[in-house]
This record gives sequence, structure tokens and C-alpha cells, in this order.
Amino acid sequence: MTPGRRRLAALVGILVGIALVVAAVLLWRSGIETSSYPPVELGGTVVSGPYELTRYSGSRLGGATVVALAALLVLAFSVRAALRR
Repeated sequence: MTPGRRRLAALVGILVGIALVVAAVLLWRSGIETSSYPPVELGGTVVSGPYELTRYSGSRLGGATVVALAALLVLAFSVRAALRR
């Protein structure tokens, strides 16, 4: 492979790696949801105070982990290709 094509391949790999990192962050952030609930009253008496419930989506968090690992591999190979003489 010529040096120009190697640099182009490395640049494309770095751009793909950055896109994968962004996708991993978006997946991770969408995998955690927080809901707030008001106090619960029963017959005019407060039975429970306000609380928050956190829900974790395992498929999205797992997907974010896989995408992050793919980004790591793509970036590592791209940097290796860019630094090769």
C-alpha cells in the first residue's frame, strides 16, 4: 500500500472511530432513565414521600459497551497504520 493510501485509510479509520465513540455515548445516555414521583396519599395521610426511580436498559448499555470496544479497536489500528513507515 502506498503511503498516501495508508494515510487516507488511517484518516477514515480515525473518523469512523470518533463516530463510534459518539454512538457509544448516545447509547449509554439513553440506557439510563430517571423518573420522579410525587408523594403518595391514602385517605388524606401521606403514606410515602416523593421518590425517584432509575431504570437501566441492559441492551442499550451492553450495546454501548460493544460499540465502545469497536471504537477502541478501530482507533488503535488506524493510529498504527498512520505511524507505520
